[in-house]
Amino acid sequence: MARRSRTAIAAFVKRIFFTIHLWFTHRRHSQLRRDFLCETNDEISIKIPALPRPTLADVRGDYPCNYPYVSKIVRDFSPSGPVTLRLATVLDKGELSVGGPEYQRRLVLSGLWRLLGFQQLAWIVAHQDDYPVFLSFLGEFSIDGSALTVIDENGIENTPYICKNNGTGRWDLKFAPIWSPTSRFDRRCRVATAG
Repeated sequence: MARRSRTAIAAFVKRIFFTIHLWFTHRRHSQLRRDFLCETNDEISIKIPALPRPTLADVRGDYPCNYPYVSKIVRDFSPSGPVTLRLATVLDKGELSVGGPEYQRRLVLSGLWRLLGFQQLAWIVAHQDDYPVFLSFLGEFSIDGSALTVIDENGIENTPYICKNNGTGRWDLKFAPIWSPTSRFDRRCRVATAG
């Protein structure tokens, strides 16, 4: 029990320091604000209806997926009105990948209000058969819904994404840790944005 408490406290302190770091980075670069979100040439444009932001019960629930290990929602900047899905990248030309903290920094500097979240990804997964162009990209890349951040039972922050489920051969909604030193955003990743 004490070890779990220390782990939770360490994760909490890490989040506080990272938030402070992002705040200072934002203030330092506010004069030099740069939009890191660049639309890709993936030819995907999907109109998504207005969807309410998810509750903890929605994220833990069984539709469209089941994530019972999520303990709380930390942030949700996702829009609740109708949007058009566009895909973007945070990579500069010639960059192969960036680490998790740098990826998050670039999203913050580009404007979190432009990102899509859990409810939009869940809707896309549920309606994937209606969009043949979207299905044609199955397996070529994953799509992050970085507007939502949750904490799992181990105190680790996660964000939703969709990718190919090798068992079913369809798009599937999952969660992945975002602060891990091994987290990477590379050429096979996209960010779901509101166009």
